[in-house]
Amino acid sequence: MSQPLATVVIVPRERFSLSIASLESVVANSPPGTPLVVVDGNSPLSIARGLAQRCEQHGIRLLRSNRYLAPNAARNLGAAHVRTRYVVFVDNDVMVEKQWLRPLVEMAESSGAWAVGPLYCQG
Repeated sequence: MSQPLATVVIVPRERFSLSIASLESVVANSPPGTPLVVVDGNSPLSIARGLAQRCEQHGIRLLRSNRYLAPNAARNLGAAHVRTRYVVFVDNDVMVEKQWLRPLVEMAESSGAWAVGPLYCQG
């Protein structure tokens, strides 16, 4: 089995209500063995517990802050734990679809681009 090329870092945005659903979406639709890091910027206790439970269940690194983190601060915190060639930042209110990660990594590899982005659909 080849080593993963990308680590997914899930970071908070303006709301926490979709954090658990977003994490479950990433877990369910990412290739097995994809390294994941969840940054929790002082989410409400019920969400913090849900994230902790799912991270423990799936072997995901959880970084919890006792204060709110701006998205860029959360990305910097998460990026410090990346050991792969690429990092993919996902906001905690994003739902991904099957095979979402492969085209991003393939585009970065084939083009030599330092940054690539997906096509976004809302709703």
